[in-house]
Amino acid sequence: MIHPFARAWLLRASLCLVFLASAPASFALPSFARQTGSECAACHIGGVGPHLTPHGIWFKLSGYTEGDKDSVPLSAQLRLSHNELQLPSDRAANRLDEASLYVAGRLAPKLGAYLKVMHSDDPFNSGAKRNTELHNVDIRFADTGRLAERDLLWGVSLNNNPGVQDPLDANQAWGFPVLGTTGSLFNGTTSPTVPRRVLGLTTYGLWAQHLYAEAGAYRSLSRSLQDKLGQDPQGDPGRFSGLAPYWRLAYLHDMKTQFFGGGIFGMNAKRQLTVLNPQPLMTERSGAYDSLADIGVDAVYEYLGNRDHIVQLRTSSVRERRNYGSTPVNPFTGAVAPASATVREFTLAATYVFHQTYGITASVMRGASTDPVRYFPFGRTDSRVRYTEVFWTPFGKEDSWAAPWANLRLSAVWTRFDRFNGGTQNVFGPFSPDARDLDSFQIYAQITF
Repeated sequence: MIHPFARAWLLRASLCLVFLASAPASFALPSFARQTGSECAACHIGGVGPHLTPHGIWFKLSGYTEGDKDSVPLSAQLRLSHNELQLPSDRAANRLDEASLYVAGRLAPKLGAYLKVMHSDDPFNSGAKRNTELHNVDIRFADTGRLAERDLLWGVSLNNNPGVQDPLDANQAWGFPVLGTTGSLFNGTTSPTVPRRVLGLTTYGLWAQHLYAEAGAYRSLSRSLQDKLGQDPQGDPGRFSGLAPYWRLAYLHDMKTQFFGGGIFGMNAKRQLTVLNPQPLMTERSGAYDSLADIGVDAVYEYLGNRDHIVQLRTSSVRERRNYGSTPVNPFTGAVAPASATVREFTLAATYVFHQTYGITASVMRGASTDPVRYFPFGRTDSRVRYTEVFWTPFGKEDSWAAPWANLRLSAVWTRFDRFNGGTQNVFGPFSPDARDLDSFQIYAQITF
């Protein structure tokens, strides 16, 4: 019999992987195309996204305001999938992954937004109450000027997910978060999780079309507000002590037929985790404060050519240093937890697209942390996951049916676990599933209009 803790993590892992396959691919929106008069493939590799071409990066940094066509900044998306999961119990399910409404485009001169409200049906949790949520938010004011006789594009972003506002798409907000029982501040698949449970304001600038800098800070949302916005309070990242600073430096180079971008980013937070209070039996923010310091590096390379053959390579590595405010004792061994630890996360992905219609993405994700007391059952959390997607985008180009009103993407996704939760066998303790038992296969259809 599987331990309840293991069963909870088993279900969470399976569902997170289904979401992992679907979450990023929801950025190319017909409302943007209607506003600019350009096809979605002008801004997105593969016509649907989320991965951006140099023109797409410029459009984003310009505050989603480029274009002179009057249009309503609204879009919607439906995504239906069939999922084959090894566990729990070799289940197969047809699922409405999402029905989303977007406010996306120019709201006023120099002011634009990307705001997503998402509804999803969870076939493995029929009692779930929080199936509708405020998802990613990025509201921008942008303008241009001159600095030291060079062009300067600058702006301000109000957003709820550190990294969702970034011009590159290698980070975990738009890439592939590492799935495991622990995660960095940028990881949206672990619990507790920071993305979409905070609110931040950052200011940025792109100087001479090459040098990008951004700085700002985030504040944690209260548990009651998280609940109202559709986020389960059980995933509460904890209270931030004051503001959590965020920063970013990058170099971008557009060579017309090729593009390169890369840089460093970081975030610091002093966080009070939610703990269980046995009397009364409830969770509350009453634990000690942990100090977290994240620093990451990322890079993107694109070969665009004449757009018949497109190749994109992207990678990201994050290191988080944790200084804990408490040192719990293992009740079985009496061992005392260390006062500090390190979390490391790494992703590498490659995408090839032919005629902006047919494509394949392959990615590997790795994460690790060691702590013989805090992490059940092995005292380590190293994981390795491989992700492969084959996709077809029949609609999404200028000559597509109903352009620019409809995009369609059909995909098949394989997710394979080489390691999870510190090992390859019995990953949740004695007599529990092996890492490969978390494997999954998914086919899905996504239409955006």
